[in-house]
Amino acid sequence: MKIIIKNPEDGRALVEKIGNQLIAELLKQVILSKAEEDRTMEYERIISILINED
Repeated sequence: MKIIIKNPEDGRALVEKIGNQLIAELLKQVILSKAEEDRTMEYERIISILINED
């Protein structure tokens, strides 16, 4: 598959979308790798990290 991007803004938007999807998939895999009873605690830990990243 070949993607041709003629507008830099379109390129940035595509990279951002791909990056966001990759991050979401990685976080999902981290959560699913935990035992079911530990998932809530892992969600809370990740959310805390994301909130404090400013």
